[in-house]
Amino acid sequence: MKPTFLLCGGVGWCATNPLRYTLKDVCNVGRLREHHYLQLLEGTGNAWKMEKHLRQTSLEESKFIRELLKSPISIESYITYYKKLYDSTDIPMVGDASNTNYMLSEEFLASVVPELEKHFNVKAYMIFRDPVRRTWSHLNFEYFNRRRRLERIRRGDDRVNKTFEQFFNERLPKDWSTMYIQQWEMFQRHVDTLPIVMEELWEGDTETELELISAHIGERVDTVYENVYSPDRGVNKDTSNPNLQDQWCSDHLELTPEVYFQIKEVLQPTYDAWAYKFGSLPKHWGHPYNYQ
Repeated sequence: MKPTFLLCGGVGWCATNPLRYTLKDVCNVGRLREHHYLQLLEGTGNAWKMEKHLRQTSLEESKFIRELLKSPISIESYITYYKKLYDSTDIPMVGDASNTNYMLSEEFLASVVPELEKHFNVKAYMIFRDPVRRTWSHLNFEYFNRRRRLERIRRGDDRVNKTFEQFFNERLPKDWSTMYIQQWEMFQRHVDTLPIVMEELWEGDTETELELISAHIGERVDTVYENVYSPDRGVNKDTSNPNLQDQWCSDHLELTPEVYFQIKEVLQPTYDAWAYKFGSLPKHWGHPYNYQ
């Protein structure tokens, strides 16, 4: 019987990390939670996260990533990595938790999934969050994050001199929140992909949502890990859990109701497409929060 391989289809800034911790007892994603190897294989990414992992961890902890980096860049090397990861523990499945997998092209995904299916029972999931709040967290991070800013300086990107408002307005129409349905449908055409809504999982009928996840992956999941985005406190977020630093370091500016509705005008097609596809909008979508 083939082991299960769980592919994360994103989406970043939708609580992919709390979901990873929620699944950690049934899905081993390795010491490096996001290696972005599929982007490297596609030719659209690089190995910097894996190289950083080698510098910051011991030889034993980085063993599998070190072997992966030394191997030719290929789907065979990727599969070998996950076979070794599976054999290294008693955890019943393995998975790629790189949240940028939602950026993979359909042509590439169509070529990779059949190769994985020769060795694994392949399942996928995508987690979504209110499009406005997701975009706000994403672009706050992109603008204020020091490493991102240094990258723009090195590239000579003229956005480095722009105000946040200018930066945000330029990036908003191109943000991945505009492509929720398209990306999920693309994944679904090639691999059984469960759509998970962050607000429904953490603030709705959690028991029912966990039942759906458990049925999809074939392993029982009973509790959810804490989530900085749920309940969402905006700039008043809880910064006490170091495991969730990627969440609490994102929102720097307050998302006021006025700004919320301005952004929603641009992202309205995403809300309309979701309601058309699934019949209604999820809990809390389309309305600003009172962060007081």
